[in-house]
Amino acid sequence: ETILKASSQKTVRALIENFRDELTGGTKIKLTEAFELSLQKPRKRIPAKKALSRKREAFKDFVEFMQATYPDIEDLASVQPRHAENYIARVRTSGRFTPVVTYIRGGQTITRTSETSISNKTINDIQMMCKEVFDLLARDAGIFDNPFNMKKLEKDATEREAFSEQEICLIRDNLDSFTRPLFTLAMMTALREGDICTLKWTNIDFQEMVIRKKMNKTRHIVEIPIANDLCGYLRSLQEGNLSEYVLPAHAKMYLENPSGVS
Repeated sequence: ETILKASSQKTVRALIENFRDELTGGTKIKLTEAFELSLQKPRKRIPAKKALSRKREAFKDFVEFMQATYPDIEDLASVQPRHAENYIARVRTSGRFTPVVTYIRGGQTITRTSETSISNKTINDIQMMCKEVFDLLARDAGIFDNPFNMKKLEKDATEREAFSEQEICLIRDNLDSFTRPLFTLAMMTALREGDICTLKWTNIDFQEMVIRKKMNKTRHIVEIPIANDLCGYLRSLQEGNLSEYVLPAHAKMYLENPSGVS
């Protein structure tokens, strides 16, 4: 009976669509459950908590778009390229589908309004985050063609400087006990904000004059030589500091409210 039904299909695509479960042994995975199920799949690299929060937020936005625009589509395998294309087109022109974003960070519930105009990089990131969920669950859901397999936007043409030369001079002339360590360590190590705030004394080897740390964002371990000036500055921070962190106040704020540091 199955063979007769299969042989009556007019195209290969019709055969794949109508006999997906028989061909792959796939099961229906609800869109609302897909992201959490994707976390159970092996990955090349385990994402940091902050990156994981962004991934969850991005896929949740896509699910809410589908619920509002295509309410009949409830499972992963039923999402077609046109659905994904319409969502990405919406993101490119108007930003995220859900303007108000709520998430948990540092044990606190944070609510913010997303921007209506976002960079090409952020748009591409959202596209790749959604694509990743479909890739990870493709075998289980019986998906042959990832609907998010589409061309990405070109990188933003303009280079943006965080501060102008005049602004950097203004910051330099008005450094205080909170900003001085951030800018000093950033200038002398090229570490990111989060890596500076969470730098521990165990990361610093004064014998070999090197900083060894696993990056919060990439999870790669880096080794940074300690110049003599930096060594003297770190030693000054060590005096009377009983915390495991080089910058205790910065670490406390960053772990509870990263945007506060920014």
